[in-house]
Amino acid sequence: MIAGREREPAALRRLVGGRAARAWNADVCRLWQAYSVSELGSPVGAGALPLIAVLLLDCSALQVSLLAVVSSVASAAVALPLGPWVEFRPRRPVMIGADVLRFAALASVPAAALLGRLSYGQLCVVAVAQTAGGIVLAAASGAHLRDLVPAEHRVVVYGRFETSQWMAHSAGPPTGGVLVSWLGATASIVVDAGSFLLSAVAVHRLRGPELPPPARPARASRARDAVEGWRYILGHAGLRALLVNAVIFGGGIMAAAPVVAVFMLRDLHLPPWQYGLAFGLPCLGGILGSLTAGPLVRRYSLRPVLLATGAARALWMGLIPAAPPGISGLIVIVIAETPLWFFAGSFNPVFASYPANHTTARRMFRVITAWSITSKLTQPVFVLPAGIIVAATDARTAITATTALTLTSVAFLPWRQAHDRLDQADAPPHAYDERAPAAHQPTAVTAPAQAGCTTGSTTDSRPISPEREPPMSDTATCWTNAALVGIDLEGTGGQDRDKEAILELALVPLHGGTPQPGAALATLVNPARPLDHRTRLPPGVSGTALRAAPNLADLERDVVDRVTGRYLIGHHVAVDWRLLRRQLPQLRPAGLLDTLRLSRAIAPGAGHSLTTVIDRLGLKTRVDAAAVGSRPHRALWDATAAVLLLPELAARLWDTPPCLAQLIRRAGIPMTPDACLTDAQPRLF
Repeated sequence: MIAGREREPAALRRLVGGRAARAWNADVCRLWQAYSVSELGSPVGAGALPLIAVLLLDCSALQVSLLAVVSSVASAAVALPLGPWVEFRPRRPVMIGADVLRFAALASVPAAALLGRLSYGQLCVVAVAQTAGGIVLAAASGAHLRDLVPAEHRVVVYGRFETSQWMAHSAGPPTGGVLVSWLGATASIVVDAGSFLLSAVAVHRLRGPELPPPARPARASRARDAVEGWRYILGHAGLRALLVNAVIFGGGIMAAAPVVAVFMLRDLHLPPWQYGLAFGLPCLGGILGSLTAGPLVRRYSLRPVLLATGAARALWMGLIPAAPPGISGLIVIVIAETPLWFFAGSFNPVFASYPANHTTARRMFRVITAWSITSKLTQPVFVLPAGIIVAATDARTAITATTALTLTSVAFLPWRQAHDRLDQADAPPHAYDERAPAAHQPTAVTAPAQAGCTTGSTTDSRPISPEREPPMSDTATCWTNAALVGIDLEGTGGQDRDKEAILELALVPLHGGTPQPGAALATLVNPARPLDHRTRLPPGVSGTALRAAPNLADLERDVVDRVTGRYLIGHHVAVDWRLLRRQLPQLRPAGLLDTLRLSRAIAPGAGHSLTTVIDRLGLKTRVDAAAVGSRPHRALWDATAAVLLLPELAARLWDTPPCLAQLIRRAGIPMTPDACLTDAQPRLF
């Protein structure tokens, strides 16, 4: 809620906040360890399969090339139908399974070589298993990390993961080269396989509670599920632009990598040690860039840093074709690649935070899977033309062409802050997101038994076409069958009047009268303006965290999806609706249901602030269990408290669960701004 609430003691706020921070920090550190170990092994074993194909199996150049193509295409073909199945499973077992699969696949190579049974077909199977496992692991770990890390801390956390990646890529290839030279072609494979096993052990050590996975809807289409990630990305202007940008920039870099190697060794006549130095030294730029991402976002906010670093990383490759032979050429290449990797290292954590902030937990797995598959399938499309240009002209011309390609990626950054408004006739494209079966939720949030209700939900989960109305609930049916969502906002305060800004927002859906915290939207909101000394921030929130949070315009599509055609539940909900409607006037909920009205009807002379009512009814333990990591006077806690309060109050007012029309008569309030806060409306005190 925004106004009229008692403030909790500062010592209590610090205690709760500290415990919550330690809870998610511990698991993030363990996940970071797993990622770092895995990333260290991957560069060590980079290129090991082609090397084994050449040295041990005497494969032709065509077979080596086919090995790379088969691994990309076949792994994408495996991961595409596998994604929807994995999505509805707990994340951690999926992550452990993917690591164990990659360990077993890679470990089979040195074992088969030792027994003299190694074949080219086995290498192809191993390459497919390794790449497919990587796609599944990236999606599961990315979705899980999003669940673990609050939005205001994501850039810093992703920056640490990015630092580990750059450090691994700096030290990994030389280490792999030494192992191959001393111990043979399969030595680096053993190290890579072992890193996956250690990663699985680190994931197994995660101790914090994991959000329950979403339930698969009964009428889901497998074909539709397989392409759901692309549908969501293409329907979001910012994600769509970033996907195109990532494909073009990544394709240009991948196409340039082998050409630059040929250019340095053949045209510039650099010895192997200088060639290795040209790849190792610029990685320091990536490490520094990843460490500066968090401070940059805290100072300038996420969007400006995303655009500035995304543009700056594309400006440096043009220096490479100008490199002269000898040591001078080495210096030019290091000067070109160091800032390139610095800005890439700064961009990547911000880039990873953007989809996490703009994608619901329900869709995160599919979005990451679609992103990974797109990258795997498009990279060969860019590498092949670069090879053709080298064959027809020379390496300098090919590098110049890839430079021009990477420069065009700048145009596809999300320069326009799209609002992503849905037409008023549109409803949430995936209404079942907010109606997962209650059996998948913790017992602590189970609603009271609703005997006597009319069975069967009357809400419609199909996509809404312009010829149909948004999903509206039948008021004659039991209220638990209605499309409901709890809401709470934290704002800058009533002293700002019409200029009041939203600082935090939470939307908690209900299914069958039961809250679904795993499908909730809870996020800080960047007010996009300076805050004065009169502003009271939500407990535990800093100005720095707000500057790193997404703007309301970035969240608009998701809010519209969750609100359209649904009844909003809140404690003194008129205050939240007034502010939200002022910021997003295109919202079209079905109505407003105020738990404050019900509370006053039950106990007219008692106190009716949200925390007072929750304590009086003995619900605080259930709210704390449902709103993990939150606390009173924060949006997620208060929205969860309101939706848990509704069935308790209804059970005290009616002997049998009321129909929706009865509930509206007792708890409904008008949505028009001039009627929302009249003297006829109940007040907190």
